[in-house]
Amino acid sequence: MGLLDVIAPRTGPKQRRYGLVWVLKASFFGTVLGFGIFVAFSFISFDDDREVETIPATSNSAEAISEVQGFLEERTHTGLSRQEELSSCWDLFQDKEFKAEYLDHGWWQVNAHYQLVRYFCRVDDVSKEVTRDLWLVPVNVLELNNERVNC
Repeated sequence: MGLLDVIAPRTGPKQRRYGLVWVLKASFFGTVLGFGIFVAFSFISFDDDREVETIPATSNSAEAISEVQGFLEERTHTGLSRQEELSSCWDLFQDKEFKAEYLDHGWWQVNAHYQLVRYFCRVDDVSKEVTRDLWLVPVNVLELNNERVNC
C-alpha cells in the first residue's frame, strides 16, 4: 500500500484499475495533501500581526472616578438584608477605594470592592455616560454568603 500503488496500480488478470481500495487510498492522500496546502496557506496569509486601533483617552482616571461617584449618589438600592426602605448606593461606597483603568477602546473601567465583591462601572470617555457592569465573583470564593448590592 504505497503511494506508487495509488498513482500506478498493478494491472493483470482480475485486477480492476479503479476499485474500492484505490478510491480509499486516493481520498486519504488527497485529504492529507489538501490539509498540508491549507496549513501552508494559513501560515502565509495570517502571518502579519493585526493591530487594534487604540483610541487615545480624552480624560483622566480622576474624572472617570468622579463620574461613577456621581452615578452612585443618584442611585438607590434595597439589597442589604432585604431592607424595606431605599438607601443611597453612595452610602455604601463612600469610604471605599475606587480604581480606574482605561481600556484603549474609549472606555474607562472603574471598580470598587464592597463585602469582598468587586463592582464594575464603565464610563464612556467621550460622552461620560456611566453603565454598570455585572459584578464578578467574590475575592474569597469559599465565603459565598456575601451581601450583594444592585445599584
